[in-house]
Amino acid sequence: MPLSFKRDKVFWTIAAQSIVINYYLGGFSPAQPLLRSDQGTSLTVAGLHGTAMGIAAIFAGFSVPHLVHKYGRIKASWIGVCIFSAGVLMFVLGP
Repeated sequence: MPLSFKRDKVFWTIAAQSIVINYYLGGFSPAQPLLRSDQGTSLTVAGLHGTAMGIAAIFAGFSVPHLVHKYGRIKASWIGVCIFSAGVLMFVLGP
């Protein structure tokens, strides 16, 4: 058994996707007060954005192993990116 494992193309693709998604999520928290003032929402409603992301992360944690087993790593990672992109699009184009 080798002492190290080889990082293949799929690993680097998923790593790059994780970087982009975490960059977006990392920029969301500092922008939250600006969004709250623009939308005129309360602190409670603004806090629900973070709660929704936490619930989505838990849901993803439970569903990803099943998706990977059914579709494979490559398709499962692109399914996740498509779902994330749809959510970002709804956020950007929403009222």
